[in-house]
Amino acid sequence: MVGLDLSIVIAVWAGLGNTSALIAAIISSAFTAYLYSISTLRISVERDSYSVGRATIEKKYLGDIRVLTAEEFRFLRGPGINPGAFHAFRFWIKRGLKVEIKDSRDPTPYWLVSSKSPEKLREALQS
Repeated sequence: MVGLDLSIVIAVWAGLGNTSALIAAIISSAFTAYLYSISTLRISVERDSYSVGRATIEKKYLGDIRVLTAEEFRFLRGPGINPGAFHAFRFWIKRGLKVEIKDSRDPTPYWLVSSKSPEKLREALQS
């Protein structure tokens, strides 16, 4: 994104001058910061609940928690995707967790969540 911002600023500078380039730099940087903030996946593990983004589930409904290798994670978010599952992943994070859901009232079979530290996340969910 920074490269795109820089190319926009250079194009504006070449065509309109220094003041316009400064304004373009401020606007494009603010927009990049905004995009970064809304694309961040917020994961929270509390004593009794697990939250990913805006979704929350009580820990008593969590079943098997598996740390996935990069290949397993790529398969589950690609050819092996289950449209009924809850998906919260970022394409630039190569690993994650598959958390089975054991609530008979919930049609969601599992949560597929990307994480840079899936082992730590699993430990937090199991405590």
